[in-house]
Amino acid sequence: MAITKLLRIKETAGRSKAKHLKNNIFYICNPEKTDNGSLIGGNAGLDAGDIYKVMIRNKKSWNKESGSQAFHYMLSFPPDSGVSEELAYTITQEFCAQLLGEDFYHVFAVHNDREHMHSHITFDSVSRADGHKFHSPAGDWKKRIQPITDTLCQKYSLPTLSYDPKAFEGRKHKNYRDWKTEKGRQPEGAARQEKYTWADIIKDDIDEAIKSSKSYDDFLLFLKNNHYEMRDKKYLSLKPYGKEGSIRSHQLGNGYTKADITKRIEQSEFEPALPMKTYGERAVIYQSIQVKLKVSSHQWRMTDFQKRFYRRWNFTYFIRKPGFKDAWKYKKDVLRVHKLTEEFCYMIEHDITDLETLSIRKNALEVRKKELRSLCRDTRKRIYKDPPLRETGQYISIKEELGKYPEGSRRDLEEKLRELVEQIETVLPFDSCRDAFLEEKGKLDGYKREQKSLTKEFSILSGIEHEKLELPDIGWNLLDKRKQLSK
Repeated sequence: MAITKLLRIKETAGRSKAKHLKNNIFYICNPEKTDNGSLIGGNAGLDAGDIYKVMIRNKKSWNKESGSQAFHYMLSFPPDSGVSEELAYTITQEFCAQLLGEDFYHVFAVHNDREHMHSHITFDSVSRADGHKFHSPAGDWKKRIQPITDTLCQKYSLPTLSYDPKAFEGRKHKNYRDWKTEKGRQPEGAARQEKYTWADIIKDDIDEAIKSSKSYDDFLLFLKNNHYEMRDKKYLSLKPYGKEGSIRSHQLGNGYTKADITKRIEQSEFEPALPMKTYGERAVIYQSIQVKLKVSSHQWRMTDFQKRFYRRWNFTYFIRKPGFKDAWKYKKDVLRVHKLTEEFCYMIEHDITDLETLSIRKNALEVRKKELRSLCRDTRKRIYKDPPLRETGQYISIKEELGKYPEGSRRDLEEKLRELVEQIETVLPFDSCRDAFLEEKGKLDGYKREQKSLTKEFSILSGIEHEKLELPDIGWNLLDKRKQLSK
């Protein structure tokens, strides 16, 4: 008997309300359970980090970030049912279409790491269409879920699915971040802020391959020559150079199924001309260079160290230039072109000309970090240890929260406020203490902001330091842009 499990992903206590949701998405998209990501589907994206961001953006847009975060359903088939990965994928996809349609962002993944084939479905609790929350009352299985599963089981000649809330008791799923840490790796998407995804790159490559091919075999050969690994069976799975897992072409959306690709090749002469797509923020790079030229009266030159970063960015920027040689080598750089831009602009602005100046800058920031820690400690001590300032802080805090309490509870708080004022004025006038407290609090907030800024700078410098290991001498002659930029 096949089993269905229905779970609610609740709000996480603390500042990160969607932590459980994030852990769930990274768990079900585990590449070692999903054939390197080829068994993942849905309408929220293909990368765990991107899927999480899509759902969070949707919640924020409807101002519904609290409460239930998502729902997690599981479909499990016994080992003797004969359900293959492809069939489990198809059934799960149809289940999502009938239950959710396009109203809710969702991701599903077939896991093949156990004897029984099973799939996970996670969908946002907030509708992308009108912002209403998904309601799953008691008895939802019989009223809404079972009719769908019965229809699908009948369609594919499978035993009907039953709902057993105790079927998975005792199964403890390991947090995906913890699992990755044990493997000595960081989870994909954990700290990514890139605008582009592998899906964008693969779609661009498919478009280029279609425009350059006269047959489906030519299409496959074009991708092979661009260092793609392919599995062409019922579905076309593609793995570009530099990517860990593969992606099925039909997951990229309309126009990218095998049938669509074949049809587009046949009509390729009518396909619109491909624009010379570029990646990265060219205006930001050039503005940084222009500012440096003006400040130095046009006497400034890039050092060899800076040129290597510029070249790497430039190669990534022009990766779609017709006839670009060895473009496949730089596909992975597209995913982090914004970070590369940020690093280069920082180097120019702060005169990071080589590893020595980088080290000097890091040491100076480290000294300032120690100063800020000391300043924060001393300021906190004055705010929270000095009696008049401490009592003034208590007064301000109670005063700000007073309106949130019912009328009956306010009397005690108002009495507490009067007592605090009396205590403060035995030492100093209340107004003077309040001004002193706000001044110290402003200083502390300023120190914290500077600490946050320094942390970001350290991250950029560490990225530059690490990047030197990934920047080969590619032998490209840097064009002298000074005259153009100075105009």
